[in-house]
Amino acid sequence: MLAQDRRKSAERRREAEALRTSEERYRRLFETAQDGILILDARTGKITDVNPFLTDILGYSSAEIIGKRLWELGVFKDIGENRMAFKELQTKGYIRYEDLPLRTKDGRSINVEFVSNVYPVNREKVIQCNIRDITRRRLAEEAREKLIGELEDALEKIKKLSGMLPICASCKNIRDDEGYWQRIEQYISEHSEAIFTHGICPECIKKLYPKHISNTAGLS
Repeated sequence: MLAQDRRKSAERRREAEALRTSEERYRRLFETAQDGILILDARTGKITDVNPFLTDILGYSSAEIIGKRLWELGVFKDIGENRMAFKELQTKGYIRYEDLPLRTKDGRSINVEFVSNVYPVNREKVIQCNIRDITRRRLAEEAREKLIGELEDALEKIKKLSGMLPICASCKNIRDDEGYWQRIEQYISEHSEAIFTHGICPECIKKLYPKHISNTAGLS
């Protein structure tokens, strides 16, 4: 009987040690994760834990976050919408936002990827919310879209001066798409970024000012 009691006592110690090891491993992962993590009571929606990464992102201390309901946090812009999201989470057990805007304590706006799921812990359901800051990725995407737009505009301008242009063989005016005739410099200025300056080439000087050319030649 004593041997059996000793075996049961040893098993309980091993189980307790395994549980402590598991809890320490979880706590270490929780505190060093490079994503924000919130743990909520699935029944009430109250926040029971928050990791350091998220407090750093939002600028709130853990004391300012723990005990509040998800929709009571000032970082969420639409409280009503988040109440509905919590009800959906309770029903479905999973919710995801690809691009959720949050506002930090100091007023900065950040974009996050928000994923929540429900799972049991010690016969109680909890909600884990993983929050990933995607602000830099969002800014990079916006910069890329802006660059693409600028390139498309540039290509459009190039296309405007491509193809065949109807030009008068005498006065060199150009007929536009609406059938009106324009001076060539006006047409090119409107369809490109070129700026015209005016001068007279040597051949035209000979034709327009022959006396000036003769006088100049005599002086030489």
